[in-house]
Amino acid sequence: MSPKTAALLTRINAVGFALFALFWAGAAFPGLDGPARFLLDLLDWPLDGTPGALDQYARWLSAIGAGLTAAFATMSWLVVAPAIERGDVTARNGALAAITVWFLADSAGSIASGVAPNAAFNAVFFGLYAAPLLAMRPFRAAGDQAAKG
Repeated sequence: MSPKTAALLTRINAVGFALFALFWAGAAFPGLDGPARFLLDLLDWPLDGTPGALDQYARWLSAIGAGLTAAFATMSWLVVAPAIERGDVTARNGALAAITVWFLADSAGSIASGVAPNAAFNAVFFGLYAAPLLAMRPFRAAGDQAAKG
């Protein structure tokens, strides 16, 4: 895959992460938390009406998590995608390292806290984000545009 295509897919993933963060951020606001509660229920498959009401700590941690997810989306769009478009293998490797750290920490924590289905959803997000980065053809040499196609 060309760096240009990998960058486009990275931007599409960034939009997905930003939308996810927006829905999740709603958990912090009583009265606006319906989409976030549905999202939390979905990620703790099967859909069964939990988590119900969110306490102060769930709202607080959701705000933190949504903020970090929105920051990751912004960084992916403004920093990672342009660097990948230039064929920057270091940026690609950094993004892969970051998404791998997230995947391992989030999945291990989800399993440890009794919400193992979230680890399966994490695997989908990980695959969507990592696939174009792993498929990217790096430029053959500095300034060589031959592999860009």
